[in-house]
Formats: sequence, structure tokens, C-alpha cells
Amino acid sequence: MEKRELRPLVLDFVRRVPHTHLHAVIAHVKEAAPDYERHDALKVQEVLWDLLLHGVLAPGKDSLNLSLPFVHVTDEGLRSLEEETVLHDPDGYLGTLVERAGGPLDEAALIYVRESVLSFLAGRDRACVDLLALAAERLLDLLVESQARTLRTAREQATFLGKIARAGRSAEARVSVLRGALSDVRLPAQAAAVLDRDIPGLLAFLRYARDEAGAPSPQPIDRETAHANLLLFPGHCAGISALLAALSTRDAYFPRRTDPLSGDRRPGRLSPTVARGDPGGGLCEEPR
Repeated sequence: MEKRELRPLVLDFVRRVPHTHLHAVIAHVKEAAPDYERHDALKVQEVLWDLLLHGVLAPGKDSLNLSLPFVHVTDEGLRSLEEETVLHDPDGYLGTLVERAGGPLDEAALIYVRESVLSFLAGRDRACVDLLALAAERLLDLLVESQARTLRTAREQATFLGKIARAGRSAEARVSVLRGALSDVRLPAQAAAVLDRDIPGLLAFLRYARDEAGAPSPQPIDRETAHANLLLFPGHCAGISALLAALSTRDAYFPRRTDPLSGDRRPGRLSPTVARGDPGGGLCEEPR
């Protein structure tokens, strides 16, 4: 068996039995895993050693048994194991991302997130926050690309992308352009909530890592900040995924248009040519 398959079984046992013995953990995994083989005991030991290094476990069971092979779950470990998203299981964390997003996620974003979790477990909190900011930036780039594809003409696309380019490395300026463009699109309620909740959430990740000019932020990063960012990221990622899905579905949103006579903004719907990505297509008015 692979360590990624054994780790959840180990975490489940120490969550239920916080004061235990290494051999008791191995016995539980052996019984719980149908594909367990004798040599997998070494991999269970590796999982336990990882948890010791990460501070989830510490040597000793009680005052009479203060050393290995007895172990206990630390206070920090107890808090971590009680959380819905267990950061000490990197594969499980990525699985949570995909599950909450309701489908496959961008491969580049997943790589950044995985490295962020591994950096957190190694105690490199600055690297954790910086890598999570890269994942957030990748999601924002995907939104920019999706929004550009919804525009009616090549000129509108060029205007929008030009504004993004002029924003430079400033995350705030780029997000401002993006939110302004998305405000002209009538979205399903779930996707519309992303504008006020999840896009600002991604921006917050970037603010921790960079200053207004895009340079590394001088503010110190503590353990609690890195921990909180990792816990918040799956929810924001799910919201962005919902918005990307809405933007890619022709019948899920209705761009607005301005009546040339009255100046009123009326909803419209994408023509089939725009839905297929043809910049020469246009908007068709909805029936009155």
C-alpha cells in the first residue's frame, strides 16, 4: 500500500486513541486495511514519524511511559485533527479541494497548493503563504481568460485584456478591472456571491504575500496566519470554480447590454457564435 492510503487510517486511530503505542497503531492499520501486507509496517512507521516531526504526536503516553514507542497527540495535534480539513494529510487536503469544487481543478493551481501544504508541514510558513498566493493568482488568471471569452467582439476582448495588462503587477488593480467586467454579467445566485466573497478572499491571500507593487510583502508571517489561509482556501476555491462553470455555460448567465435609444441596461443572452468562442458573434435580445 502507498503512504497516502495508510495515512488516513493512522490519523483516524490517533484521533480516537490519543494516548497509544506504535505497535497498537500498526495493529489497527493491519486490521482496517484489506490490502495490508507485512512490509507495509515500515510505511506506517514513516507516517508516524512524519506526525512526530510535524508536532501532531510526541513521545510518551503518561508519566510512567515518557519515551517511544509510546506516543500521545499534542494539544496542537488535537486542534488539527478536530478540523474538517486535516492539513497533515496533503493528499486528503487536495481531495477536499476537488470535492468541494465539484470537479477537476487546474493542474498548475493544484501543484502550488500541494507545495504550500508541504511547506506548512515543514514549518516554512512564509513559503506556505507565498505558494498559496500563486495558486490564488492562477485562479484569478483563469477568471480573466473566461471573462475575455464571453465578450462579444475582438475589440471588446482587446479592451478588457488591455486594462488587465495596464494594471501591471498590482493585484488590487487587476481585481478591480475583473470585478468591473463581471458586474456587467447577470449570474446565478451562487456564482454572483463570488464577486463579494471569494474574489476578495483570493485578493487577501495575495496581500499577505505581496505589496501593492507586486514585490514580496515585508510583513511577518506567523504559524496561525499560514494555518488560517490553508483552512480558508478550499471554500474560496469552490466559489471560484462555480463562477468559472457559470462563465463557461451559455445558458447559465446573461451579459447586459445598453439600449442605444433609452440608455437602459437590459439583459441579453449570448448568441451561439459567442458561446462557441467566435469573437464576431453578438448579443441577442431576450424576448420582452
